[in-house]
Amino acid sequence: IVGTISAHTFEIRSSNTAAITIDTSQNVTFAKGLTVGATAAPSFSAYANANQTLTTNVATKVILQLEEWDTASAFDSTTNYRFTPAVAGYYKFDAMLRWGCTGAASGVWMALYKNGSLYKRSFELGSLNSMQNGQILLSEMCYLNGSTDYVELYALVAGTGPTLDGTSGSPYSSRFSGFLARSA
Repeated sequence: IVGTISAHTFEIRSSNTAAITIDTSQNVTFAKGLTVGATAAPSFSAYANANQTLTTNVATKVILQLEEWDTASAFDSTTNYRFTPAVAGYYKFDAMLRWGCTGAASGVWMALYKNGSLYKRSFELGSLNSMQNGQILLSEMCYLNGSTDYVELYALVAGTGPTLDGTSGSPYSSRFSGFLARSA
């Protein structure tokens, strides 16, 4: 193993092939294609700071106005409430919604939308005869091309007066987060 330094990178080589490269932005790239670093690995966490009223049985985009972090300024928390990373790769997304109704709900789901279309949907609760408040989770992987692909979070509650919680504070409010798990 030999280390070499150039004006732009530091490389650790094995058999004259770069095994590990560190660039001027301090991103670390491994020979098998994984890149990690502040600029190379977008990550965000956003949550709601106001309750959101839903129309019963209609898929609605979840409005997430506050960011805990957004390492690459890729989450829009003011207009479109979507994540559009500039790095191609496989992203891991997690979401939690706290929902409520003034009457019983008959079904609840949330979904990850990619480029405006349903991509993956969480489980659906059926026949919630007496349930008026609940919490559901979503955890999915998704490939994004790093230029035009984006993801959004949607919710549907079939019940009387459905709302999403956004006033309980960051540990409890509806939330959405994601990170680059592996570059393309």
